[in-house]
Amino acid sequence: MQWSDSRECPHNLTKFSMTSITRKYLERLEAVLVAQYGLDLFQVFRAEAYNAFLASDHRYTHLPRLPTASNAAFTPAVLIGNYKAIWEPFKQYCQRTTDQLDNPLDTFVAESIHEALQSIDQCIKPTLFYPYETGPKFVHFQKVAHLSNMAHLHPDANLCVHPQYGAWMALRAVLVFDKYPVSNDLVNMFQQEPFSIQSPIPLDDPKVQEALCAFMNACKEKLPYSSTWKLLVNVRDAISAFQPAIQHRYTEEQIIYHYLKDRSVLK
Repeated sequence: MQWSDSRECPHNLTKFSMTSITRKYLERLEAVLVAQYGLDLFQVFRAEAYNAFLASDHRYTHLPRLPTASNAAFTPAVLIGNYKAIWEPFKQYCQRTTDQLDNPLDTFVAESIHEALQSIDQCIKPTLFYPYETGPKFVHFQKVAHLSNMAHLHPDANLCVHPQYGAWMALRAVLVFDKYPVSNDLVNMFQQEPFSIQSPIPLDDPKVQEALCAFMNACKEKLPYSSTWKLLVNVRDAISAFQPAIQHRYTEEQIIYHYLKDRSVLK
């Protein structure tokens, strides 16, 4: 999709672009990601809020910080994720590509985000982070999801629980717009306090605890993954046993791909 106001980026850009990040730009980026690629979860947050959280908790002070803009009031960042709607666009991508990819889903996400950014404004190039990156590029994605109020991080299951999709979701990328001015219309996008999202289920739900115990007992017995992966699915089911999350459960072939990496379901 090409927006009517998209433009090519001149070659003589300085390090700091005068292109501003506006609410309209972010809304268009979200629309493209949703409509074309099934990347339906899009949450804006301040990079500074994540960095402040890391500094405030001794368990995380060693983690790398997100980059921030030195000449802007704050640095907008976006957490991108998906629920089951990504499956069909991803399958179509796999069916038309001839490359032998180590991780087709990671490649699909990275290429989709790049295409979406290019389709709107080629001058804007955010700093990108992915969940599989380590070292100075590591980001604690689950904490970002909770801090940004996209999803509540369940303390026992260590799964993010979305108020609509439950645990049937995934976190795919963080985009940080650290090289651009920020328009005033973005200010009201940060009204919620960090970590203010509530869990959609009781944290001591007995069915969740039962499913967790079954998985932990299997781990203690050192059972092979072929015998335990369905117990992990049971945990997701238990933690997503509320409406409307139940209807957003991944399809069986989607579950098989995510847990077993069985590429036969992509055909």
